[in-house]
Amino acid sequence: MSKAVSEGYRSFKAIAIASDLCDQFISPCGGCRQFMREFGSNWEVYLTKTDDTYKKMTVDELLPVSFGPVDLTMKKSD
Repeated sequence: MSKAVSEGYRSFKAIAIASDLCDQFISPCGGCRQFMREFGSNWEVYLTKTDDTYKKMTVDELLPVSFGPVDLTMKKSD
């Protein structure tokens, strides 16, 4: 994602997270989840395993009650 963002991409539909783990779906770390959140909360994240199974989630499901770009424009107290 960092490479895509550095080349000007800002809109994403989906991302697949892959590793060589066999017994559980791989999930992005907290820092990665927040980075993904900066580009929207309702796009798909596919968590995979080596047996070709996957679990489909959204960024919002991975990072509920998150802070995003719109929060920077909210009214602040005086």
